Amino acid sequence: MSKTNKCIDHCLLWVKINNRQTLLDAMIPRRSRRISITDHHSEEAKISAERRRRFSLPLIDEKYRYFGVISSLNYVKGPDISEHIRWIMSNIKPSFRLSQWAAEGGEYGLSHGWWSGIGTGYGPKISPEIGELLAIHNINLEISLYG
Repeated sequence: MSKTNKCIDHCLLWVKINNRQTLLDAMIPRRSRRISITDHHSEEAKISAERRRRFSLPLIDEKYRYFGVISSLNYVKGPDISEHIRWIMSNIKPSFRLSQWAAEGGEYGLSHGWWSGIGTGYGPKISPEIGELLAIHNINLEISLYG
């Protein structure tokens, strides 16, 4: 990687749900400020929708009121996908299973943006331990390779 290209590998956990408290209940309290939550019914969202209508832009049809996202960007350095996923999960209460969001009618996902291996001919390694963790939470991992 060139000196001008900083390592920006990171993981994102996103959640779409109608109950904000259900989203926050999953988080370790002292870490809940790390999750960014967008309220699609907020005054800001209403103004944005009005602007889109005024300029004949497509409206965003969001069936969920809240969208939450937590990212390992700026918290975890380096290309080790396991470290990024462990950091994301360290913000979730150990007793909480992400699949509980689906039981509440929500959707959730985990993605990893990977820049570190460009030109190396290989992608990120998923260890059995990380595979088990993903299975426990019934979550897919989407990996995006950038170059």
